[in-house]
Parts: sequence; C-alpha cells; structure tokens
Amino acid sequence: MNCPPGMVHQTDECLLLLKTLCCLVQAVRHHCNFVSKILIEIGFKHSPTDPCLFLFKNATGMMLVIVHVANVGLACSSHALVEFLFDQLKKNNINCAVEHDLTDYFNCEILFNKSRTKAWLGRPHLIKKLLTLFADKISHLKNYPTPNTPGQTISRPQEGDPVLDEEMAASCRSGVGMLLHLLKHSCIDLGKLVQEMTKALKSPTLTAYTEMLRIIKFVLGTADMGLELVPAFTKGQLKWRLLAASDNNWVNDKDNRKSVMAFILFLCGISILRHSEQASIVALSTAEAEHIALSELAKEINFVVQILNSLGIPIETVITVHVDNMGAIFMAENATSNQRMHHIDVKHRFLVDLTEEGFLDVVFTN
Repeated sequence: MNCPPGMVHQTDECLLLLKTLCCLVQAVRHHCNFVSKILIEIGFKHSPTDPCLFLFKNATGMMLVIVHVANVGLACSSHALVEFLFDQLKKNNINCAVEHDLTDYFNCEILFNKSRTKAWLGRPHLIKKLLTLFADKISHLKNYPTPNTPGQTISRPQEGDPVLDEEMAASCRSGVGMLLHLLKHSCIDLGKLVQEMTKALKSPTLTAYTEMLRIIKFVLGTADMGLELVPAFTKGQLKWRLLAASDNNWVNDKDNRKSVMAFILFLCGISILRHSEQASIVALSTAEAEHIALSELAKEINFVVQILNSLGIPIETVITVHVDNMGAIFMAENATSNQRMHHIDVKHRFLVDLTEEGFLDVVFTN
C-alpha cells in the first residue's frame, strides 16, 4: 500500500500490508473467509446455492446463519442452539455484539408486531441523512403525489449542452447514490426513476438535478412508509407457495432504444425479490422484450427454489408466473424456430425446458 502522508520515505518505497484494515477493498473478503472457516469448524455446512448462507442441523433443531459484509444474521429453532453457537465462538476467541431481537440489519429498521406475525421494513437512518444534506435545497418545493414529473425522461447530455458546476454536480451524484441505497430494500417504487438519474451522473444537467430534488422531496414526505411483510398461509397449507410476475417497457431509453425489464417474486405473499434494470440488448419486438424479462425471472426463481430445497422447505412444484404478452407466453411454451426468433440468444431458450417440465406455469394477466 502507499505510504501515508507525513511519512518520510523514498519515492519508490511502499508498505507491505500484513493485516487487512477496515474499509479496505479486500477487508470484507478476508472477514467473510475467516467467519466461514470458523462456522465450518463448528459444524455448519455451506449452502450449495449461496456461499453466504450456512446451515447447521442436529437433534435439537436447525440454525441458519447469513453473512453480509460485517453483519451476521442468525435464525434458529431453539435457544439451546444459540447458546451452543456462542460457546463455540468464545472457544475460538470471537467476541460478538448480540442483538437478541432483529430490529436493525444492514442499516434497515425491522419492526415486528406483538404476536410477531407481521413485520415492517424501512430505512429511517438513510432518510435522516437525506434530510440533513438536502433540507435547505428542497424547502421551497411543494409536496408531490408522485416522485417524478409525469412524462419526464432523463437523457445523457450531448456535446454543447449546459451542465452543472462541479459543486452542484457533486451534490447530484451524492443524492443519487443515497437514493440507490434507499431503494435496495424498501423504496422499490423508485427503481426506474433512480436508474434514469444514473444516466446523467458524469455531467449532470439542471433537469436531472431538479428531478433528483423532487424524488428526495417525495421520499422525505413518505418517510414513514416501508415494506409490510405479512406471510399468507391458507388453512391446511403444507407447502410454501411461490408466485411471480414480469414486465418490460419496450425501447424505453431514447438514447440507445434498450428496454427496461422488471420482475417481482413472492414467497407466501411476501415480496422477497424485486428487480428492475435495463436490458443488455435491443429487443426488436414487445414479445421479445417480454420473453427476455421472463427468462431473467426464471433464473431467479430457480435460484430461490434451490435455496429452499437446501433448507428442506417443501414448496409447490408448479410456480405461476404472470405475463401481459401472449407472444412471450407462446415463445416460453413452444420450442420453435423462425426468422423472428433466430437472433435471440440461446441463454433465454432454457425457459422452454422449465415450462415443458411443469416447473413454471406462465399465464396471461392484463
């Protein structure tokens, strides 16, 4: 590593790093490797699907451990297993700060009702930081019912277009970055809007800056809102149920004509996966765009099913997926080849196998 300022050294000298320090790029990787080694020595097993998930089973019950950066989440079936785990950690000279109730994880606030049948997920810490940094800049704005100006799109600035000065540009980048963290877990309705904002980060324009302030104003005005997590089990239900939906906004981007795809996955009525991104290729029809979004969703469904199977959780074998395009449904259920489909990447064709095997049931939803 480079010698720190103030240290007397030759121009070609550097320091050999013997131990990772907090905030260094490789520190998180070394931390995860260290925790993984200890857990495996105790008796945990790696999930075959997700390397950050660990499983422990014995006659007493089962424990699940999820490692995310420097945070470790634990779920278990008995207090005896908790005591066993921390005894083992102490033997390995590991001191842990234990939060007995899950109220805050990775900067997310989690609130349960008294019967612990419902939960609420929000990001109040980040919202407070937004208020501190942008309170003066949005004080003159009125409260809007929507986070963005209807019909407004953000385009990359062209050569000669007026851009913000460096101070305002830095403020714009900071605001968009915080919004990206915010929408990851709670404000999923901002996904498409923030994605639009990222197109102008290199040279932000006044339009982009104004739209960012409007989004922040909307976020602060709805600060008490979050995701409500309420599992839905029917009487006599023995297997967990997965339900999914996908959609695509064809040629949405005026700069490159790429579509924006989005999908959502529910487990027993709870939204466990939400995703929205610009497609990597240009779709030549709405059916093709919907088909690509559907195939991306199918990959995520397969991933979630593998995790649930590794945990021994029974699930319904036929998973319903809602799509609003009959052409995409036909392409998903029929292994055909014609001039309109020759160019579609083969990686999207595995969807046909999943439907033919009865793993997915793709249905039309208007």
